[in-house]
Amino acid sequence: MLTISPNYLDQTSSEHFPDQWWLELAATIHSVLTRTMASEGEIELFFVSDTEMMRLNTLHRSIPKTTDVLSFPSPAVGVGAHLGDVFVSINQAKAQAESIPAGFEKEILDLVTHGILHIFGFDHEDPKDAKIMFPQQDEITALIYEKI
Repeated sequence: MLTISPNYLDQTSSEHFPDQWWLELAATIHSVLTRTMASEGEIELFFVSDTEMMRLNTLHRSIPKTTDVLSFPSPAVGVGAHLGDVFVSINQAKAQAESIPAGFEKEILDLVTHGILHIFGFDHEDPKDAKIMFPQQDEITALIYEKI
């Protein structure tokens, strides 16, 4: 089974979500992804400020600005391995949520799912890859959003 461990790293990332939310998200992602690949292991999820996100983006991608989500896959080996880390900017999630009717929780769900899909090797830089990744993301978020 997939395990998601949320971490709140600073004062500006004080939005906390119930444990049941993460359990449902992990179960849904696991059920969708097991159709195409193994999805066993643990993913660490970090909620951070724009300041921390800009530091990470500069350090790892040489892009000196904030972004909404960053993913860092690990070279996992074996069932139960640490699969990677996903960082979500609470500031960016709040700003982006202003433009969608479902609001902040839906935006967080989209960003977390997006980041986890990157951990599993999905990408969207190439339009062909985007046609694979975004339907997976939409399916997962629709399934989980019905449950929360």
